Amino acid sequence: MRCYRQLAPGIRSEFVERLFGPPILENQHEEQPTADSQYGPAEDREPYSLVERIWTLGEDGYLLTVNRNEQVQAYSLTTCRRRFRPAIDVGFLWGGTGAVYRVRLGVTKFIALGDASTASEIVGWCGSRRFGYYETHTTPPQVTNGTEVTWACGMSMVGLWRSEDVPAQLTHHRVQTGRCEREDFDSPEMAEFMERVGSYRRHARINSIMIGRPGRYASSIGPADDARVVMLRATSSAWSRARLRRKTRKSIRS
Repeated sequence: MRCYRQLAPGIRSEFVERLFGPPILENQHEEQPTADSQYGPAEDREPYSLVERIWTLGEDGYLLTVNRNEQVQAYSLTTCRRRFRPAIDVGFLWGGTGAVYRVRLGVTKFIALGDASTASEIVGWCGSRRFGYYETHTTPPQVTNGTEVTWACGMSMVGLWRSEDVPAQLTHHRVQTGRCEREDFDSPEMAEFMERVGSYRRHARINSIMIGRPGRYASSIGPADDARVVMLRATSSAWSRARLRRKTRKSIRS
């Protein structure tokens, strides 16, 4: 956690490697510019590449960064074991007089973040192989010296206490993939979804958290199940080598 607390949006990706070593997995994908991006009007810009890098933190969890032009745009932390339950402060700790929340991964429930309507975005999905949920919040620029900071709390399917009963696949015309933005929260079409969200938030635990610049960086705040990483352990014991082989075979079959 000492290294994690040195991370911030905008730092060089090579600095992250100095802290945590080389990543175990790297994915690259193209993104279309959006109107709310900090890089100018969407119509004036070309599609760009985002690089997602994943580190395994022993057997305890994952660190993920999303990078553009070798700068970290967002970073997330996911817990996978009960013994790894870090407490992270989020909210208006960067300035202002709004609420500050202490989130303990694997322990804190979503209801502790207040009412769902305080989020700027709610995303939930559940398919035959993938599921997940997260809530995004944005600290306004007037309280952060002109720089917006986005933070998200979520339930990752690769993390601890993963819960499959997420509010999924909405029918509203603006949220075909399970995304609901703040202007949709009070609409009559969303009443059933928001009721399901409230029920889910009362029992689901946060196992992942992401901090970054405003923008949409990935479909989840934790590693995707399609990019499942075999937990590696630096050991020479025969028992651990056999355990690693079993995990590898199981990951390949799935």
